[in-house]
Amino acid sequence: MRLFGNETLSTRLCRISRTYLSALAHLFRSIIPDLRHFPLPLTIFTIFFAAILIVFNIIDFEVLRNNTGQSVFKWVNDKEAGVATWRRALMLLSGVASFTGGVCVILCAMGLYTTYFWGIINTVTYGIFSIAYGYAGDTQLYLMFYMPTNLIGIYTWYKRVDDQDIAISRSLTWPQRGLVLVVSVGLGSAFYYEIPAFARAITGVYFFEGQLAPNICDATTNALSIIAQVLMMFRFWEQWVLWIIVDIIQVLMYSGAVGPELNVNIFLMWLLFLFNAFFGCWRWWKRAKMQEVKKADLESVGNKGEGVHSVETEKETEGAVVIGKGLT
Repeated sequence: MRLFGNETLSTRLCRISRTYLSALAHLFRSIIPDLRHFPLPLTIFTIFFAAILIVFNIIDFEVLRNNTGQSVFKWVNDKEAGVATWRRALMLLSGVASFTGGVCVILCAMGLYTTYFWGIINTVTYGIFSIAYGYAGDTQLYLMFYMPTNLIGIYTWYKRVDDQDIAISRSLTWPQRGLVLVVSVGLGSAFYYEIPAFARAITGVYFFEGQLAPNICDATTNALSIIAQVLMMFRFWEQWVLWIIVDIIQVLMYSGAVGPELNVNIFLMWLLFLFNAFFGCWRWWKRAKMQEVKKADLESVGNKGEGVHSVETEKETEGAVVIGKGLT
């Protein structure tokens, strides 16, 4: 049975499988070269960025800020608070998740292909960590959405990068941007009711129970993160506008301005992500505009070529008519 032109379903699946294996091989070959692609200032920033994220998950800055007399280590404070050992053990994954997440977002801002390698490690480790600590929204987002879309992204970016393995950035049309807005509102409305229900199902309680503003923020960040991830898969620079909005909401939430009290660790972490998102937005927008200029130049050259071809054809035709008349 031929469903795809001259290809059968089995033939097409085999071809996609071979392409995906080639994409995986290319991904692993690119890990070290992509890291070497970093200029020295960015290398220093990446190391600093990842180190700070790890420290945030080990040191309890709330103790230092409030001078409560507790230990500065989260592990010890969680033990005293009666947190189960298995949950505290999974806290160790937060350091891995923080490091790989930091590297992932910087690589993504640069448009480098191996962002997916670090992204997959980040989604697995942070997703498991989220289950242990009852972060229902993050659990859904990381394990049920980011994980499969990272695997798909390896395929959608393959052969759509330049000779430096940097993603070829694209722009949405205005109707597409309107569609993004409509879908964002719809998803956000759905998550407003779904996230609390999911949280109660897996942990028995929703962290923002009875708090309108944090619930709205939680739903909004989940909805925008999903759409931004889809735009990332297909290399649209507008993804970074959504990431900026997500990061701003998270900064507001954990600054104490909306809902929860100030959490220094998480607040500073999202602040770093926000700075990176601005960098990514500028870089991807710039590359998208360069692609548009190149495309316009190629179309211009093509049109000129067609014009020259038409003139030459017309002259040849006129010449043939004159020769024909002479012969007669």
